[in-house]
Amino acid sequence: MEIVTQEFVSQMIDDKKKGEFNKAIKTLQKGQALCISPKEWRKRTSIPHYFLGKYNRDEKTVSVLRLGDYYYVIRL
Repeated sequence: MEIVTQEFVSQMIDDKKKGEFNKAIKTLQKGQALCISPKEWRKRTSIPHYFLGKYNRDEKTVSVLRLGDYYYVIRL
């Protein structure tokens, strides 16, 4: 068992609210993309619905493109 700081706990809560891919999306430059295989996707929501619903609420931030067996989440 370990004791964690209040800052660590509040950071974990903020990260959970923003989404687990938030840091990866923020580090992408415009035109870069995340390549995600449906085999590694563990959420119940489909990949396009997850990213388009989560990151395009206020303004259009990402686009999702499917090529072959992979989904590309493109930063706009």
